[in-house]
Amino acid sequence: MKTPINPHKSPPETGLKVLLAASEADPLIKVGGLADVVGSLAQALTELGVDIRIIIPAYKAIKDKAAQEGKFSLKPVHEPIILHLGEKLKSVSFLRIDDFPYPVYLVEDPNYFDRDGVYGADPASSYNDNLERYTIFCKAVIQFLTEIGWTPDIIHAHDWHTALIPVYLKQIRGGVSPLSYTGSLFTIHNLAYQGVSPLEKFALLGVDTHKIAWDEYEYYGRLNLMKLGILTADRLNTVSPNYRDETLAGGDAGAGLEGVLQTRRNHYHGILNGISHDEWSPENDPLLPHKFQADWEAFKSANKKALIKKCGLNPVSAEAPIIGLISRLVHQKGIDVLIETLNEIIERGCCVVILGSGDEDAQECLEVKARKYPGKIHLNFTHNTPLAHLMFAGVDMFLMPSRFEPCGLTQIIAMRFGTIPIVHNVGGLRNTVREFDSASGKGTGFKFAETSSHNVLKALDKALNVYADKRLWKLLVRNAAAESFTWKKSANRYLELYHEISTELKR
Repeated sequence: MKTPINPHKSPPETGLKVLLAASEADPLIKVGGLADVVGSLAQALTELGVDIRIIIPAYKAIKDKAAQEGKFSLKPVHEPIILHLGEKLKSVSFLRIDDFPYPVYLVEDPNYFDRDGVYGADPASSYNDNLERYTIFCKAVIQFLTEIGWTPDIIHAHDWHTALIPVYLKQIRGGVSPLSYTGSLFTIHNLAYQGVSPLEKFALLGVDTHKIAWDEYEYYGRLNLMKLGILTADRLNTVSPNYRDETLAGGDAGAGLEGVLQTRRNHYHGILNGISHDEWSPENDPLLPHKFQADWEAFKSANKKALIKKCGLNPVSAEAPIIGLISRLVHQKGIDVLIETLNEIIERGCCVVILGSGDEDAQECLEVKARKYPGKIHLNFTHNTPLAHLMFAGVDMFLMPSRFEPCGLTQIIAMRFGTIPIVHNVGGLRNTVREFDSASGKGTGFKFAETSSHNVLKALDKALNVYADKRLWKLLVRNAAAESFTWKKSANRYLELYHEISTELKR
């Protein structure tokens, strides 16, 4: 969500009005990649001439940031709205931010959103009332839009937290509501998180059972919001073509919903995420001690020295490779496999820098390894943006042993900074990383077929063999840095889907 030099400059208009509804959006609130996507997509769509707006919950952290940093201001907008949550009545108010290239609305309910965490008290937990929190949010979005005099052509909902929005739109379609002909696009960022709750909570949703069938929300005797979103949205997409195919096929990626997705396969698309080249710029990154000028070797070497100093590393030599990992430290990301391989990675002469948080057991295991190899492993279990930028520029390789990866942005950013990805050949990793071939000199990284310690080490050894050949490594770095995954192409694909939905509804 970048503010351009002239935020009031009018782009060419497409005539489309689109609301992005999500549980997080960068730079206001960020827990994971969802926030990056929402913020960057809004910027890209604005530049394409879409009348774009965002709506997210008014988390305590956002209000604190506004008060402490003063980079944006929160203005009350509209009267409070009374909503039903089961038999209870809830009062919800609204805030607006006008400091970005498009309006951002916040749904304010102190009982639900004035908490220190976003989804839970810490990254590894969830609040027990998350169903109620995001039900209120979705209801508020719909009611707010019926009253403010701005009617979107499309509401673009993201993940299970907003899955009820397509449901509520379906219920009012063809009626007298201003939203009767508003379409819905539902984006699945990670199918593993489904918003599953006890079935007795269904009454809280306010779903009309004459319009929404039992089998659209019931899932093995429980309530599943992701399933509801999949079955009621006008169109679906996920964040890479390959992850779309994997979720349809089943296995880990399908997360038990592959059969549900197969019923919508003709309306289910894979659109690759992108990154902002302004935010991730080797030439202009304000967080880097050394900017890229003309020589990738000089750029990498200077930032590598800065990273070694910052992290207190003691490599066996100035040429020793440094491997980075920025990730949630959870099973899906293959953190257990990384822990299994750390001994052998260090014994190969490498240093390792790990940034991220997650399972306490995983963090404790990593701390044991770091104590065993002082000066060879640096751990940071926080959200540290300056360190992340320095890692992208300063490490030689990035490891991503994820069991499944819907898209992944880390490997895309890494390549932008001339850092070589070593990845599991799944999801968006398969779509964005090309296996390097020493004979032809083509490719951008290294891939392995299944997440196991054996396969990770085999791919690492291939990378280390190329790293030992300076000529080949320079070529590989140039290849990786030349890749381009910007939001413009992806935003145009979303624009096509918006038009498709809107045209269909207005026939």
